[in-house]
Amino acid sequence: FLSLSTDAQQVLVVSVGREGEELALRFSPEVVYANVGDQVQFQFYPLNHSAVQANFERPCVPISNFTTGQGFFSGFRPLPLDTKTITTFTINITRADPIFFYCSQGRHCQRGFVGVINPTPQKSLEAFKASASLAPENLSPGETPSG
Repeated sequence: FLSLSTDAQQVLVVSVGREGEELALRFSPEVVYANVGDQVQFQFYPLNHSAVQANFERPCVPISNFTTGQGFFSGFRPLPLDTKTITTFTINITRADPIFFYCSQGRHCQRGFVGVINPTPQKSLEAFKASASLAPENLSPGETPSG
């Protein structure tokens, strides 16, 4: 990627379900630093993953469960192992605050399949990941907690 200006908007890529050349239950990179006006593009790899925005305080639960009309959800992106296709989902960065996200497939969130855009020392990936490991459920938007 060639940037001609320091003010240029960027598209920052996050691989979903892949690390390097190997399939993995993770976002890569897990931490992204983006400026207002940038875009973050999630690129999906096999088998079936999603990207869901969460509150820092409530990992593995969609932010939309607590607020009206906020948060993103890529939907599930099922792909066969032998696919040559990559599907994408792109969000626009409209503020500099931390944005936490996770994969809502199975117990992927509890297993550390989480990420953050613009973390702070108080709201870090490590703290979110530790909290996610203890989450009782992993929900997609539209699902209600069982308890």
